[in-house]
Amino acid sequence: MFKNWFLTGDFDEEDEDENEKNVLSDILKVPEVVQVFKDHKNVAINFLKSNYSNHELVIINSKLSLEQKVEKTLAFSKEKNKIIVNPVFQWKNIISRPFAYFTSEHKLINLKLSSSTKREDFFRAFFDIEIIEKILDFQILDYAQLIFKIKQNTKARVIEFEEIASAHASKSSKSTKRSNYSRNYSEYVEQKRKNSYGIETDKKKTHIILEDFSNYEFKSKIGYCSIFEVYHEINDGQSASYPEIGHDQIVTKNTLVNHPFRNEIKNFLYPEFKDSSMKFFKIGDINFDYKKALKTLEELRKIDFKIANYNGFVKLLQNYRQKDIEYIWYDFESINFPLPVVDYALYYQHIPFQVSIIKTKDSKIIFSEDHVIDPKQISIEDLEEIVYKIYGSSEFNLENKNKYVVYNKSFENKALWLIADLVQSKTKNIRHKLIDMVEQIIANTLDLLDFFSSMNKDYSVIIGSLEGKYSIKLLEKYINKNNFNLKHKIKPYKELEIQNGLLAMTEGIKRFLGQSHDQSWKKIEENLKQYCHNDVMAMLMVYEFIEYIAEIEQKRLEKS
Repeated sequence: MFKNWFLTGDFDEEDEDENEKNVLSDILKVPEVVQVFKDHKNVAINFLKSNYSNHELVIINSKLSLEQKVEKTLAFSKEKNKIIVNPVFQWKNIISRPFAYFTSEHKLINLKLSSSTKREDFFRAFFDIEIIEKILDFQILDYAQLIFKIKQNTKARVIEFEEIASAHASKSSKSTKRSNYSRNYSEYVEQKRKNSYGIETDKKKTHIILEDFSNYEFKSKIGYCSIFEVYHEINDGQSASYPEIGHDQIVTKNTLVNHPFRNEIKNFLYPEFKDSSMKFFKIGDINFDYKKALKTLEELRKIDFKIANYNGFVKLLQNYRQKDIEYIWYDFESINFPLPVVDYALYYQHIPFQVSIIKTKDSKIIFSEDHVIDPKQISIEDLEEIVYKIYGSSEFNLENKNKYVVYNKSFENKALWLIADLVQSKTKNIRHKLIDMVEQIIANTLDLLDFFSSMNKDYSVIIGSLEGKYSIKLLEKYINKNNFNLKHKIKPYKELEIQNGLLAMTEGIKRFLGQSHDQSWKKIEENLKQYCHNDVMAMLMVYEFIEYIAEIEQKRLEKS
């Protein structure tokens, strides 16, 4: 439950390393963080008490052994009009742990710390129902989930749940329009009873080939792997098995849905691609040409750096070379937590609490600022101030010609629109000037990622040793390792107290929860400023590297 919370964010998967995993492990041990999840569960229990007051609610103690939990669950399940919270059902060596079971109604409820549902939720329903029916020897009649309640006027730090009996069958999750819920859990399970690869089938397979799922009812052709291993036929006739990935993981035709195991499975099947981007090939694709992909990778590794299309590259570069124009380079750090961080915010929304800004004009730095909001008392007004600092004024200017530079604009743009939405929610029907500012900033945003993203082949910079990866941290390591003669240098991240975005978020969350006291926060605040400022300087360094490449390529073309 805990780990998936952090993996819902906008972190670049290419940046994930052992240090970040250790940080994640550490924050999940922080007492205040653990208490938040306990609070969520207590609120959910109170929801059941309030909405089903005519039932007797019994809770299976988490400190009992597995055998005792199973024994208690079975004993209570024979009684009438009970709601069993934290039940544990065991069939052979397979465990099902729903949030609650209604003994008279034969109904299951699962608790999901999210405000949205996804197609994977159907499989969780199918898994739990099929196992529990085998144990209790009668049909489960109803299934639902408790998820975070979506409402217009949320309050900071306040938790509310609602019961949902249906979910989306689409690829992406939907978090706001309940009317879009097109599939009912119980109807889905009934269909799957008639035609499924369940825990026991006539096929009696120990391995399931991905093609077995080709006739699935969803266009995405999801396959429910249950307790089976899945193997992938490689073109030369060899086969490899997926490692044990858990009883309720899901595989689609082209990708592993469950994020935490994707890299592990890729590395297990294709060790030659261990350091390559996940985007280099589609794991699980039955048409994946292994030999061709390996040959492409070997050719890529021979390249130092080159420009795919020089003319397209230079055309893009001209946007950064305009005279007498101010370029505002900026970067956010944010809090992402299963609580509304400020009024009107939703659960898990990335709320910026820090911005570093560097202004340049005619290739010279003319201004810089590192601004940190105290998460302990963060407000919408604080977020509003962040936008004014980026914009350069608290008043809208229709004639503003400034350019705004980021690395991977998707995160910054989402954060800006989120702030605009929060401010607008507070001001109600009056259109706030901040919306015009945000629109202008986004319209005038330049994204350094465009030079490296494999999606933009007309002007991409290809760096062989990065094997298709292009996070700014990897670019920084590549530039420093090769000691290019650049004017803008940064501190190596390993020399900083805060070395990555997850650690910055961790410090923000600790302060938000009251874990960091005022005296220690002063030092942490300075460390945050150093890290975020370093990120913006890294963007300037990457841009200078781009100009360096352009100069080398131009000289090469002149000689040819």
